[in-house]
Amino acid sequence: MEKEFRIIKGPLDSFLGTEIKLLRDRSIFVDQETYTRRVLKRFRMDEANAVVTPADTVAFASNEDAVLDRTVPYREAVGALMFLMTTTRPDIANAVSMVSQALEKPTVKEWKAFKRIFKYLRGTVNNGLLYKNNGEASLQCFFDVDYAGDVASRRLRTGVVCMYAGGAVSWLSQKQRSVALSTTEAEYAASSEASRELMWLKRLLLDVTDVKQTPVLFIDNMEAVKLSKNP
Repeated sequence: MEKEFRIIKGPLDSFLGTEIKLLRDRSIFVDQETYTRRVLKRFRMDEANAVVTPADTVAFASNEDAVLDRTVPYREAVGALMFLMTTTRPDIANAVSMVSQALEKPTVKEWKAFKRIFKYLRGTVNNGLLYKNNGEASLQCFFDVDYAGDVASRRLRTGVVCMYAGGAVSWLSQKQRSVALSTTEAEYAASSEASRELMWLKRLLLDVTDVKQTPVLFIDNMEAVKLSKNP
């Protein structure tokens, strides 16, 4: 490649809009500060007042159903935040997932929810993922569900985050496919989703490392634990 291209050798510091920092203790910090600032400026939210949470459940329950003007860059905002959410910001996954449901006919309510995400990013522009040098080299997965949180469909939303070396390596926030009739059923369905993600990551790690520790799935519902042992 050096015969065809000009190559400068050195430590990796960026990759596709992601900034990579090797800390003094040899931990690795990954963030998208530059990209986040650029997005905030693009949507004129770079001087907005910061908030401490990315979503407000009261806002999603409001009755502001006026259809958003077509000139408002709703789809562009979805794309910009999707890239940020899937790369380094699991903390906005739930909020972005909720506003992304209204791509065809967004309302004023959804746009206000979008602005809140931008305001949250305004105050957390330096946030990212930290992988510790002394972090435990084992896969751990956590998940949780709300209960009938979606006002329209009453379907539950599952949140999953998988950790390795002290940092998140995979995460998701999505509605379950059917309406759960109990918290046990909801937690059991969510544990299935988390297990599939965990097993995929296990196979990936076996291909690139020699770590053979058993992955751990954390469940906070005893009835769901019993079901998983005796389905």
